[in-house]
Amino acid sequence: MRRSRVAFALGVVVPLLVLGGCSDDDPEPRIAPTTSTSPSDTGSPSPTPTSAKEAQAVLIDRYFAEISAAISTGDPDTFLGLTSKRCVNCRIIADNLIGAYAHGGYIEGGSWNVTASEFVRKAPLGFVWNVDVRSAREKWFDRDGSPVKIVDPSTQHFGLALQPQADEWRIREMKLR
Repeated sequence: MRRSRVAFALGVVVPLLVLGGCSDDDPEPRIAPTTSTSPSDTGSPSPTPTSAKEAQAVLIDRYFAEISAAISTGDPDTFLGLTSKRCVNCRIIADNLIGAYAHGGYIEGGSWNVTASEFVRKAPLGFVWNVDVRSAREKWFDRDGSPVKIVDPSTQHFGLALQPQADEWRIREMKLR
């Protein structure tokens, strides 16, 4: 049930974000794709643009790795710790996972892995990235072990806006593209 809630919630919220979020109204040059790096950095911004982009890529990888961990536990605290309090879709994913595990429900399978990330531009909402995420099959069950839903594997295309907060980078918002 939670997985379908995530898909439903993103399906409802994404069109609103498309209308108001990251637009291409202020064109800036595109930068060549940045390959994702492994989440070994703390995610702190650096004064040089290349280092800042590398730190952002590390945050993106870590963020989706933490969503994967939350799918298996129902505890979104770690991935929410990487986001801004204003990230609406981050909160929706968290709420759906909490709901899936409420009253003894659980999820089997499921992982979200970044397959590609590309810096697009700096915008008023933050540093905008296109991110492709491959998700594995998920089976959602209620407390009695009855299936609630099955989410087939797929590749999702997200737009992320990152912003510095204190001395770290945070996910400001995400939307499906």
